[in-house]
Formats: sequence, C-alpha cells, structure tokens
Amino acid sequence: MKKNAISLIVLVITILVMAILAATVIITLSNTNIINKANDVIEKNNKASEKEAINVAVAASYLEGKGKITTATLQKSMDEQFGSGSVEVEDAGSGAYTITMKGTSNNVYTIESDKTITDGKYDKWDGSSVEEPTIEGTNMKIAKASQLKWLSNQVNA
Repeated sequence: MKKNAISLIVLVITILVMAILAATVIITLSNTNIINKANDVIEKNNKASEKEAINVAVAASYLEGKGKITTATLQKSMDEQFGSGSVEVEDAGSGAYTITMKGTSNNVYTIESDKTITDGKYDKWDGSSVEEPTIEGTNMKIAKASQLKWLSNQVNA
C-alpha cells in the first residue's frame, strides 16, 4: 500500500513538472514572437498564392479579350479562378483594375496597365492635388503622391 502511495505521489509530481515545463515553453515562444512570425509567414504565403492566381486570371482575360483586358473578361476569369462572387473587379481607369477579395482575406490589389499586381487600391495622382501626410511623433508617413507633393512644397518654400 505504501509503495502504491509513493508511486502515486511521484506520478503527480512528474505531471506537475511536465505542466510547468510546457507552460515555460509556451511563454518563451510567445515572448520571442515565434508564433507571430509564423503567422506573418502564413499571411505572406497566402498573399503570394492570391497574387499568383490573379496573375493566371489576368493572363486568361488577356487571351480571351484577344490582347485586351476588359472589366467583363477580367471578372469572368476571376470568377473561374476563385469562384463566383468571391472577387470584385473594378475599373480604376487608365487601364488599371482594382481587385477586392471577398471572404476570408479581404485583400485588395491593383492590376496596373502593364499587368503588374500591387497591394492596395489604385490611387492615381491627378498631378496637382496636395495632401498633408500624417505625422506620428517625429515620423512622417507618406503613402500617396499628393502627400509627397506636400513635402516637396514645404522643402521648396
């Protein structure tokens, strides 16, 4: 009976030590951002896969339009590639298109007139508009050509 009790105590202590070690490993992984880095890699991989599939759809649209891409042919190719209703195609003018992924990713891409695919919505500068960039502490965030024009005006003034 005494031997069984000692075995039970050793078992309980072993389980507690294993639980503490597991918690330590999880905390260490969390503190080193390994989990966040892994999630970033997954996100980048998903974006790359989406861009590759968009590239295939653009090529199909180009072939179907006999050397010309239209909103209709591009939407049809996107529906074939991703499933009907899962992608919205918008004519952004100047031969560019904005692609909005619906559903899980909600990523937005721009297909430029030269068929390159970039992240984000098409935002062509009109050549004259000026917009003050956002300033966070000592950092200035310039995300648009109109904001760069504002900076240029400040430097030249």
